[in-house]
Amino acid sequence: MTNFQQKYGQYAVILGAADGLGKQICYKLASLGLDIVCVDYSAEKINQFAATFPNDFPDRQLITLQADLSMDNVTDQIFRVTDAESVGFMSYVACLHQFGRLQETAWKDHQKMLNVNVINFLKCLHHYMGIFAKQSRGGVLNLSSLTGVTASPYNAQYGAGKAYIKSITQAAGYEAEKENIDVMVATLGATSTPTELENQPGGSVGAAIQKIAMTPEKTVNEIFEHFGQVHSYYVGEHPKAQVKKWKTELSEDDVAAYMGRFYE
Repeated sequence: MTNFQQKYGQYAVILGAADGLGKQICYKLASLGLDIVCVDYSAEKINQFAATFPNDFPDRQLITLQADLSMDNVTDQIFRVTDAESVGFMSYVACLHQFGRLQETAWKDHQKMLNVNVINFLKCLHHYMGIFAKQSRGGVLNLSSLTGVTASPYNAQYGAGKAYIKSITQAAGYEAEKENIDVMVATLGATSTPTELENQPGGSVGAAIQKIAMTPEKTVNEIFEHFGQVHSYYVGEHPKAQVKKWKTELSEDDVAAYMGRFYE
């Protein structure tokens, strides 16, 4: 048993796990000795993950679960599977956004975003924190974004969801100190994941963003250098500098305008 498994438990549940940052977190946790529950909405991505993971980590157990976190009550399906295992770690990576003016986005799409970014996130956090508190051990890693540090015009609900994840995870982290549970929210800037590459602005703006984007591997390695030491962490030098500038040199309206101009 590795030190990491001894500290946290056997299985890690990763939600939004089959590619990009989620996949990299799975691989990092597997390298640290944890078995993996890979939850993702895409059957194709899950099948690709399941085809490569056993070759890369032959000594680790893998459970895959297709579940669409934009749907109501989908967590019941997830919990039925994971409650049968010894779970000691959870990471919520899943996210959903749709660009455009708030009122021009259909309500059904707002509801899907709420389910992924807020409701089902909170259901998972509440459920696994309860398990970890009873065990007096566990680990939680959730991902936020610079869009959650300020308002994010034309991406408003996504930014609000990331702000929610950041705030509630950091608060739960303090509470969990008394329960021997390590809880951390990592706030990311530009990251070269398939989803982010697909949704970046075009032209010179998109090119400039990609020049400063961190790879998933570098992002996750930096996160785990600090996991268990702090409850909130900004990943990468550019996000750290950006947040410092926003807080010391600009008004909140100025920062919101800066974010909005990316998509005008």
